[in-house]
Amino acid sequence: LANAVKDSTGCLIPCAALIGVLLGFTLPGIVSLQLVGAGVTAVLYRRTVRRAFPWLRNASHAGPGVLRSLASYAGWATAMNAAASTVEHLDRLLIGALVSVNAVGYYSPPHLLTSRLRILPNSLFLALFPMLSAIGAADRSRLSERFAEASRLMVLTIGPVTVVLVLFARELLGVWLGAD
Repeated sequence: LANAVKDSTGCLIPCAALIGVLLGFTLPGIVSLQLVGAGVTAVLYRRTVRRAFPWLRNASHAGPGVLRSLASYAGWATAMNAAASTVEHLDRLLIGALVSVNAVGYYSPPHLLTSRLRILPNSLFLALFPMLSAIGAADRSRLSERFAEASRLMVLTIGPVTVVLVLFARELLGVWLGAD
């Protein structure tokens, strides 16, 4: 369910920026539209959680200890996401600063394409994590078997696509970016 919300709202914030630009909004207006998109996403997540875990509707409110623990985790998660985002974009910033902005134009499309290849493995392992965790607590050998099966599945689905991209990279980039 979380993947369904993530997949359906993944383009909401970038689309909000595009709509703001097309409507002639200034930066504060565009950011406001993006915040609305983030709010819609949060509401959809809340509804999804309440539908998946109906017993949470009747749960008592969290005490200060739980709230402190949640705030600590949220702070850590925010710091990790900020660090990951910085690292993810640092390569393009360095290429632009050290080589040229033109070089970033040649680097970014293949980088974007290859980074999109991670969507399937990430989604699969995100979906398998609860099952693998439950199995790991009870039976280590069965955990190894299931993890090996998932890894084989991943190689069989992503492997051929990766091989084609590597073998025909020059031709594909020529079609995509032009003969230059």
